[in-house]
Amino acid sequence: MEFNVKLYDFLKENEICMWRERHKDNTYSIRFGVHVYFWDIKEFVDIVGNYCLDDGGIECNLNNDSTLFIPLEDIFMNSGLRIIDYGNCFDDCDLRDYKDEILKFDK
Repeated sequence: MEFNVKLYDFLKENEICMWRERHKDNTYSIRFGVHVYFWDIKEFVDIVGNYCLDDGGIECNLNNDSTLFIPLEDIFMNSGLRIIDYGNCFDDCDLRDYKDEILKFDK
């Protein structure tokens, strides 16, 4: 998939989180997602496409009384999107601190 301007704009307008997850074999992977207000869920699904809800949907976490945390790894992988192309949506410190994991993810 090519760069998605609507997704970029949506991510810029919403809080994004990124962290490193350690696995049992002492390897690491990158995890990232977006906090989506309940009233913006339809817009988010319209942007990423209904296909992301196939095979059981997306497992989300109720973050507080007004947002869901939606993981983005599968959406990016299944759409051929790269984190680096949406770099301006993420915190500069996260991009620097997780550079190796991001490069591995984006391959």
